[in-house]
Amino acid sequence: MSDARNLLSDSLRNLDFACKLWGLFKALISDAISSITSLSTSEGDLILNKINEEVTSFFNQVMQMDTFTLRQEAILAGKYP
Repeated sequence: MSDARNLLSDSLRNLDFACKLWGLFKALISDAISSITSLSTSEGDLILNKINEEVTSFFNQVMQMDTFTLRQEAILAGKYP
């Protein structure tokens, strides 16, 4: 039971880091889009929103994985006995 808890804890810690990293990337992407003078503000917002939707969808998919799936992935990665 403690192995499953540790695996879940590690997964959540990685997800938290990934969310923070995405926040940084999102700011960088936003600045890059803003600096493209040929794009209107609404076009830049549309691009940023689409990128954000895709990343959010990915994170939601990761969050919906159950303990069994996470354990199987860890076994395949050699991180679980």
